[in-house]
Amino acid sequence: MTSFVRIDMDILSRHYEVEELYLRRRYRLNPFAIWRAVSRNDLVFAWFASWHSLLPVCFASLQHTHSVLITGGYDTANVPLAGYGNQRNGWKRIITNFLLHRASRLICNSNYASKEAVERARITPEKISMVYHGIPDRHFPDTPKKKMALNVGNVLKENLKRKGIEPFLAAGALLPSYLFIQVGQWKDDSHQLLKRYLGANVELRGFVSEEELNTLFSESRVYIQPSLHEAFGLSVVEAMQAGCIPLVSRYGALPEVVGEFGILLDDTSPEAIVRGISEAENCRHEPSDIRQFVLNKYTIASREEGLLKCIGQLASSK
Repeated sequence: MTSFVRIDMDILSRHYEVEELYLRRRYRLNPFAIWRAVSRNDLVFAWFASWHSLLPVCFASLQHTHSVLITGGYDTANVPLAGYGNQRNGWKRIITNFLLHRASRLICNSNYASKEAVERARITPEKISMVYHGIPDRHFPDTPKKKMALNVGNVLKENLKRKGIEPFLAAGALLPSYLFIQVGQWKDDSHQLLKRYLGANVELRGFVSEEELNTLFSESRVYIQPSLHEAFGLSVVEAMQAGCIPLVSRYGALPEVVGEFGILLDDTSPEAIVRGISEAENCRHEPSDIRQFVLNKYTIASREEGLLKCIGQLASSK
């Protein structure tokens, strides 16, 4: 279970009795168990519009029980170039949009994601609550910044272009004075395709411990996310919490999330990344300013307030 899902679970558990229904396998669902679980509860709260949320949300509707569905990005995205998004044509789009309309309320993690749900799935804006992610206040090693560029994301085929992993690594050959490090679990064999970019200043670390990741965040001067789509950009915000200057594409919610502290890339090419790093060298923002921006804007308390407000509105409408 991802950290942001667990954060929401912890928030809900502080205020309500929560029954967790974790559906691990697509083709081994027990409809009777799901029906009984829905009937025991006053609300269904689900992450992502996909196969695992189909029966819970539909059963909630049949039992006249409210449901809250959180969109995560993939469910409202359509990025053919990267083979990414449920809004591409086909049965995934049909099921996703059916779920988005069937749920009582949607929660999106950015204004961009809310707009995407309206435009792509034809959801009425009144049905959507926008609540940013809440980021725990993490403590990072007190180390000086180095000429280091970091990118974090799982390595799988669709992410090579969608997350901009390939152009990030390719930029290393154009700027030998910087160390480029990519971190993320290898989900398939696509990491083999990235070995051609490796060199004296380009590293592909794979999965690392939280302690090592915090050290990398602390030492990196810039964090680079040249994505073709992001509904929020959690790793970007985590890097900013460590004082990294975020270099991001103009796609998705990234410009919204980084605010005035971000450097927007001209495009997602290696050349644009190098130009962005050069601009970061003259950045007027101190690491402490970037960190404080995150601590003020993306708090667990504001996430909690948003979730509880949404649930309270549904409860009062029954």
